[in-house]
Amino acid sequence: MRRMRTPWPTSAVQAFESFRGVRKVGMEDLRFFYQQANRCYQLAWQSFDLRVAQRLNLLGNEHTTKARELRSQETAERQTKKLVDPRSRNR
Repeated sequence: MRRMRTPWPTSAVQAFESFRGVRKVGMEDLRFFYQQANRCYQLAWQSFDLRVAQRLNLLGNEHTTKARELRSQETAERQTKKLVDPRSRNR
């Protein structure tokens, strides 16, 4: 009898897509990606199988890259927002 495999995400983007409906946008996403990357790195460090450790390290790198991309996008958005003087009447 053949055992059925459960579909695991193969990239950081796929992992994020599976949680997108549940999570908030913004700092929560950054924190999520950094936490996932740290978990991957810790599991890779503890793994005795070299292939598994390499795949976990690569997945951790993808999570870190995605978090950095989101952070740079948020920084760019904040820099391009028009600052409004709260004392002005023309809004």
